[in-house]
Amino acid sequence: MTAQDRAYKRLMKDSREYLSDIVKKYNRANT
Repeated sequence: MTAQDRAYKRLMKDSREYLSDIVKKYNRANT
């Protein structure tokens, strides 16, 4: 695995966590 692959995987993981956090906040605001 190259450093580029690792950076890409980490970026995908971070963006997924970031998006799920936004979704949770959005859902809380709408209930």
